Amino acid sequence: MIKTADINFSFNPYHRATSEPDVQEISTTQSEKVEEFVKKHFDIIATNVARLEDAQVICLGETHIKSDHRKHNGALIDMLSKKNDLVLVESHLPEPYDDEQVMYVQTPLEVEGWDFRPETTDDGVNKLFSGIGLEICAEAALILGIIGLFFWAPLISYILIPIGLVLMIAALMLATKGVQQIINDIPLRNQSLCKTIDEKASVERRVFAIAGSNHLRPVKDSKFNFIQKAICDFRPQDQAYEETLASLQKHKFAILVPKD
Repeated sequence: MIKTADINFSFNPYHRATSEPDVQEISTTQSEKVEEFVKKHFDIIATNVARLEDAQVICLGETHIKSDHRKHNGALIDMLSKKNDLVLVESHLPEPYDDEQVMYVQTPLEVEGWDFRPETTDDGVNKLFSGIGLEICAEAALILGIIGLFFWAPLISYILIPIGLVLMIAALMLATKGVQQIINDIPLRNQSLCKTIDEKASVERRVFAIAGSNHLRPVKDSKFNFIQKAICDFRPQDQAYEETLASLQKHKFAILVPKD
C-alpha cells in the first residue's frame, strides 16, 4: 500500500506525447487544477496508485447534512469522469437511488445504489434524529429557565431548568444509542458496497462510490462527541474499514474524504 506521504498526484488524464504546445498546456492546466482542488478539499485516506488518474475505483466520503461535501464530490467527479463511468450512491436497495448525493454532478453519468440497509440502521437513524430534536427542546427549556431567573418568574425557572437537564441527558443517551446501532451495521453495509464495486468495476470505466465518511475511514479519523466516544463501541467501524480496504486491493483505488 502506498502511504499518503508518498503520493504525488500529478493529475493528468489527458497526457500524451505531443509536439503541440497548446494541447500540452491544456493538459497541464487541468492536471494542476485537480491536484490543487484535492489538496484543498479532501483528505486522502488510502490508495494503491501513485496518481489519481490511474484509479479505477474512487470512493468519496461525505457528511450527509453538509452540502459543501456534495458540491466538492460533484466537482471532482466532473473533473475526472468520462462518458461511460458509473456513480454508486448510498441508497437503500432496491429503491431508486438518492439523487441528492449527485445533485451537483454536471456530467451525465449512470447512477446506481449500493446500500443494503438493515432495519436496525433505519431505527438507529430515527433514534439519532429524535435525540437531536429532544436536545433542541432541552436547550430551549434551559435557556428559558436561565432567563427566568433574572427577569421574570424564578419559580418557573426552578421547574424548567431541571426539566431541561433531564431532557438533555435523555437526548444525548437516545442519540448515542442511535449512533451505536448505525455503527453496528456498518460492516454489513460495507460488504454490500464492496460487492457492488466488484460487480460494476472494469478496466473500461471508472467507478465513483459515494458513502458516509465513517464507512470509509477508521475511527481515529472520525468525528464524534465526547459522550459518544465514551459510551459507544466503535470496533465494528474499524472492522468494516479494514475489510473494505482489503476488498479494494483487488482494484486500483483511492479513498478520499472531504475535509470537515
